[in-house]
Amino acid sequence: MAFHTQPGEQGSAGVTTLVALAALALTSIYVMANQRKVNDSVQHARVKATQDAASLSNMNAVAQFKALLNNGKVDNEYLPALFPQNYWLADWRQMTKNPRIPTDDVALKDNGWIRMSLVDTGDVAGPALENVFAGSKSQTALKQQDGYVRILKANFKRSMDYDYVESVDVEVKTNKTDKGQSSSLTSKARIPVPVPQPYNPILQISPAGTNLWSTDFSNIGIGEYDLRVIGSGVVYKAVIYVNNDPIELSVFNKDTGEPTNHRATNVLARNEVVGTTRYQFVGFDGDPATCSMTPANGQYTIRAVLYNAKGTVSEAPLHEVSHSFTLASDWDQGRDLSDAEFKAACKDECPYYEGDTYKTAAIADIQDRKYGDYARDHQLVMRNSQLKIKSVKFCENIRNPAEQFLAKNGRLPTNFDELGSVGWQSLEYVYYTVPSCKRKFLFVRGACGCFAEETMITLGDGKTQKRITELTERDLVWNPITRRAQAITRMTRGPEKVPMLDIQIEGKTVRVTGTHPFPTQQGPKAAFELQEGDRVRTEKGTLGVIQKIASAPVEGKAPVVWNLELEAGDDLRDHYVLANGVVTGDLYIQTRLQKNMSGTDRWVYEK
Repeated sequence: MAFHTQPGEQGSAGVTTLVALAALALTSIYVMANQRKVNDSVQHARVKATQDAASLSNMNAVAQFKALLNNGKVDNEYLPALFPQNYWLADWRQMTKNPRIPTDDVALKDNGWIRMSLVDTGDVAGPALENVFAGSKSQTALKQQDGYVRILKANFKRSMDYDYVESVDVEVKTNKTDKGQSSSLTSKARIPVPVPQPYNPILQISPAGTNLWSTDFSNIGIGEYDLRVIGSGVVYKAVIYVNNDPIELSVFNKDTGEPTNHRATNVLARNEVVGTTRYQFVGFDGDPATCSMTPANGQYTIRAVLYNAKGTVSEAPLHEVSHSFTLASDWDQGRDLSDAEFKAACKDECPYYEGDTYKTAAIADIQDRKYGDYARDHQLVMRNSQLKIKSVKFCENIRNPAEQFLAKNGRLPTNFDELGSVGWQSLEYVYYTVPSCKRKFLFVRGACGCFAEETMITLGDGKTQKRITELTERDLVWNPITRRAQAITRMTRGPEKVPMLDIQIEGKTVRVTGTHPFPTQQGPKAAFELQEGDRVRTEKGTLGVIQKIASAPVEGKAPVVWNLELEAGDDLRDHYVLANGVVTGDLYIQTRLQKNMSGTDRWVYEK
């Protein structure tokens, strides 16, 4: 049977075919678009998964690097695997591997990057990890990848008392490939680090200037000695305590940001000299209450203590060493010398002068700055009635007052009255054993550091003032350093026929004897050590300039001078008062300063 179409019907069939083809094309386009969308989503998911894995790898690198910086126990020591050569430098980029800790999977690069072998984060799940946790396989069974870390800087925690590294800023990067998709991620992190603890102090002694160092303290006599402390690890400072009086060594230098004078700056430092000081073992003690010298009992205990970078005593088990001994003396042996023997003994080392011939000889030697030792009349009285020494010649040396006069006036004294006007209380006494004529140090004269009786002391309210002669132990006085009221534990008074000094600071003047202490930038200093232009602490907490220092000679009867000691502990900050509006120390600081008889070692530091 044949079908016949009309002319119009053929056109209609063609249109239908075209519509079908168009629909098919649109369907194909739609399907391809959806496929691309699906592919894009899959690709995006893969990229995100790779980035997440890279981020996890970076976290893994940070955790492993933190472990390398932290301490682990090695042969009864706690040491890190990586450390800087100088703990106090902000630039920690050049790290050092600890040879005592296996770190074959860590490599130090020249550009500061540290390459570490990490567990591939793609293996943090599945049978491999389960086997590691079960103990049937080691961690090496997991896939490994490289991670890179470099230290950007060390972050210091800084204060008046310490400077230690609290944390380090690091840059981390890892490369991750997952199913052909590569991703590199760089990130930054802050890692806390522990404070290293120094250990094993060694205390040594040597006769002054000889470098004959020894740990034997069994035969120490009166005289001048060098003391030094040796330490291991990162040492902030060492403190020597001589009968509990502190001598600080290698105090942190805030100008350079490093400790001074030693190389104990990293955890592997061994037996480095931390610091050296000179100390006078004397035969007499000063009594501030009576301004006199009495024979010392000769019992000494010397301790050396190491401090960590946080400014506290090291937490290491071996952080302190001590020695106790009895000072060997010469004057309680032998026989009493007659006056003639005393005058004739050791004439080359310590000539004897009668009357005013001593003054003439002393001034002549001052002009040449020879500063020899001399014996004169009043020494016989001290030898026989007060000191009770035998077989020795008792002498004095005027170097200290002469040099202090030169520093204050720009010239040497030309007569004996000038010599006695400044620093006479720092006159040094020595003795010579007879007949060997071996010189030994005894003490510096050290007058009692006191206030003039008209001095006004600020009371505990920080405003009211009372004349020092009217104070009692029941009063509270104002401490301008700690800014609080403190009780008085004792008052002293007595005649003092030595020149006094008027110290003027920011228009306020206080009159004191030469050994009275003032808080300077370098720590407490006696008044006779100060110079015009020096900077001292003021009641406002700032540093004020000393405008004028004038001598106030004593004429006629010796005036009565006064002093007080605050009720407080060993912290020097608790021992300051406000006198005529000037910040100055009490009797406790004065006594501490006088224990350092040589006047050359600044061992008390302001905190």
